[in-house]
Order: sequence, then C-alpha cells, then structure tokens
Amino acid sequence: MSNFGNFIKAAGIGGGGVNSLEYLRGALCGGSCLAVNTDAKSIEASLAAEKILIGKSITRSMGAGGDISLAERAAQDDLDAIRAALEGVKLLFITASLGGGTGSAVAPIVAKIARDLGICTIAFCTLPFSFEGQTKTRIAENAFKKMRAICNAAIALPNDEMLAESAQANIISAFEKASLCIRAAAGSISNLVSERGLINVDFNSLKNTLQTSAPARAAFSFGSGQGANYVSKALKSFESFPALKSKFSAQKADKLLVGVRTGSDMPMAQLKETLIAMASKFTSSENVSFGVIIEPSFQKRIELTALGLEVSDELFEEPETQEEEKPKETQKKARKTRHNKSVEQNQSEFDFVDVDLKRGFFDDTARNIYGKEDLDVPTFMRRNIKIQVSKK
Repeated sequence: MSNFGNFIKAAGIGGGGVNSLEYLRGALCGGSCLAVNTDAKSIEASLAAEKILIGKSITRSMGAGGDISLAERAAQDDLDAIRAALEGVKLLFITASLGGGTGSAVAPIVAKIARDLGICTIAFCTLPFSFEGQTKTRIAENAFKKMRAICNAAIALPNDEMLAESAQANIISAFEKASLCIRAAAGSISNLVSERGLINVDFNSLKNTLQTSAPARAAFSFGSGQGANYVSKALKSFESFPALKSKFSAQKADKLLVGVRTGSDMPMAQLKETLIAMASKFTSSENVSFGVIIEPSFQKRIELTALGLEVSDELFEEPETQEEEKPKETQKKARKTRHNKSVEQNQSEFDFVDVDLKRGFFDDTARNIYGKEDLDVPTFMRRNIKIQVSKK
C-alpha cells in the first residue's frame, strides 16, 4: 500500500452522513473521516477522527430541524473550519442523506469548498423512501442536482431500491444497506488508487476519468461474490447494484474506470472475460482504464467496481429555483409576465381598450360566458397576448 491513504478523506454531512462514517472507518486505505453536523449529539457519538459542529450560535447545537436556510447559515458560520479540515486532501468522499436540512444544504457547500481546493470529489447520496413524502423527495432531488453540478462524480443511492433488496431482513439490517454500499464503493475506489496492483490504476487515472468541462452523470456499479460460482455471483450483483436504478444514474459512459480485486486463484481467461463484461455494461468504446489487484486473502472471492461519466449538455438539469417551489398559479403568472416582457420593447403593438367597450356590435345581447371567460371577447384579448405589427 502506498502512502496515498494519508490524502484520502471521507466527510459525513448531516445525521445520515455522519452515521455512515462508522462503516467507512478502516476501509479507506489509511484515509481519515470527518464528521460535519449541526447536531451536537450526533457529533459527540461519532467515532470520526475529526469533527466539526457547525453553526453553534445559530442552531444552538440542536440540529437544523429540516430547515434548509438555517443549515446553510450554520455552514457559512464555520466555512474556515471546513476549509482547514480539507487542506491537503487529494481524494474526498462525501456521504449524505438528502431530504432533510443539514445533509441537503451543507453537502453542496462542502463540495464547493473541495472543488475550489482542487480536490477530486466523489459523493454518495442516499435519497428518501417514497413513503417519506413529496416534500422530502423534492428537497433531496434538488440537492442532488447541485451535488452533481459541483462534484467530479455524484452517485445517488435510492433507499427504496436498497430496501427492496433487504425486504426480508430485520429493520436494522435493512437500514444498514446504504452504509454498507457506501463502504464497499468508497473502499474499492480507494483500494484501486492506493494499492499496487497486477494492473495498476493510479490517482491520475481516476482524476482523468472524472475530469470534464461539460455537465455529466456518474455511471457507477459495485458487485461482489465468494464461494462456488463467485464470479457469476459478483457479475449478477454488479448488474443489479441499487444505484443503477436511480433516474440520476448514467446507463452508459464516455469514460470508464473498471477495477477487479480478487485472489491469485482466478484463471487469467476468466479475469479477461470479467473485465470485458463489466466494461460492456456501460460502454463499447476504448476509453476504458482497467485495474486489477491481487489480494492474498481473496480465495474464491472477487470485488468488481466501475466508475465513469456520461457527458452531455442535454442531461444537465439546473437545480430548482425558488420560483419552481411557488404554487402553480404563481408560476403561471410569472410565465405570463416573462412572455409579455419577451416582446420587443420598441415594436408596434395593437392597443387594447377596455374589454367591456370592445365586446362586439351586439351590446344588447346576453354575455356568452363559459367558465369564467366571455367568449365574445377574442382569445388574444382575454389572455392579454401582444400582437406584433409587421413593419414594411
């Protein structure tokens, strides 16, 4: 193992993110863990080597209570402490449960600090269960879009999909699924760039795979297997990894990093077939980097990892603005205003007089009302649409 582990860090943001650090300790090839939260109880219970309780004067150390703006103010209060904790880091894993206050608000802020420091950042974000309601889902999806725009790679882990795989497990095991997925994923990536392999993948290979000037979605999968038919078991779990079922996940990749960790007992022909099968899940291009680590303790055991980007401007969605959170009626009025403003200011237009004075020639007839609209008034007048007069 190289000493690169000294430059790897996992930052758990908010309650769920901090909880996941318990599973990441020891999985990062010598890397350390950083807990960031607004809740003093969560910070005190964490076993992370570094802890930052943000916004003590704002939240009174009792959490943000799902309040996005309060959590943002708390982070702004301790930006220097967060920045100091990330100094010297080369590879950062961010873990956060989105949909609440601190995770949704602070994870993008930490990611931006990391980006400004030139840190390669990979985020693992869990999304709420569907039964938690539309409000949490909307907050989570908006926060994830921000993470995707900032991080080198942002991977969404839908709780519904992970719970589906653990439907028969007890409640503790079911809720552990996300943390175990993050541990396996972050651990496998850090192993690839830190350990000397049969086929080496260094940090620059990872960074080059995740560097793009255009908006991109992350393509990620992980699978493992052991015992009889361990390779086929691993490929099956690789192809059904929960992140692949998220609408935010890329199903193909323009650039891809593929890694295998296995024992020396694996036949070379089977290794070659496995690498090809993993790459073909996401791409048919030649822009693929392969890494293979031989682990002496892995007899009849294998771990498979793939990480890449699908680059396309069409895939990028801006995070929701405040306008999108307004009631539909307000949005309609805003769109109507924008439409009117979009008409050239110096154009000639028909002038409209009062509707009542311009209903038609049969003023003594009854109004032809449908719903709340007077159908005797032309549509363009009822809806205040400006008609441009062409200039000859």
